[in-house]
Amino acid sequence: MVILITKPANSLDLTIYSIYPIMFGLWT
Repeated sequence: MVILITKPANSLDLTIYSIYPIMFGLWT
């Protein structure tokens, strides 16, 4: 997770940032 945050933010990264926390919250 920390590695993802340190990567340059492109459109795909921003999409992952928007979806991943939501999916993680739904499935845990």
